[in-house]
Amino acid sequence: MRGRDCLPPFFWGGGGMTPGELSGRISKTFGDAHGALKSASDTLPINYDNLRQMLSGRRPVAEWLAERFDEIDRLARIESPPASLHPDADRDEPCCAALEPHLDELMRRAIAAGWQEGEVIVAALGWAIHSCLDGAGLPATLQMLDDARELAEMQGALNAGAHKK
Repeated sequence: MRGRDCLPPFFWGGGGMTPGELSGRISKTFGDAHGALKSASDTLPINYDNLRQMLSGRRPVAEWLAERFDEIDRLARIESPPASLHPDADRDEPCCAALEPHLDELMRRAIAAGWQEGEVIVAALGWAIHSCLDGAGLPATLQMLDDARELAEMQGALNAGAHKK
């Protein structure tokens, strides 16, 4: 054992991962095959050499890496509906909560690729409208759009009230 792995947690603050824990998280998320470390540095994102130094214990493991690994784990799966919800219950809010991190990541990646936020929103809205038309038909799609407009008006009014304070 070298570096931080040999030291008691109170010595290094205990807030971050040890090099051994970092190695385990990289293996779990990116595998052990050749190129996994490069894939990890690209995805996290972090400088490849800095990541190697953190693994060797020559550099402290960055505190934010644990949160980034947790985020990657969350994005690797979509939460199932709560077992307590009946299939006929209103499941929109739990579904929104389950999809929100994935939609946030999609937005982040699209912006990083050069798209504007408004363009991504219009594309997602267009996809939702086409999916609703294909799956539920015109009346249900129009009802969904009316409900969305009502929600937007309520949220806009709440936001306007919050800005006046």
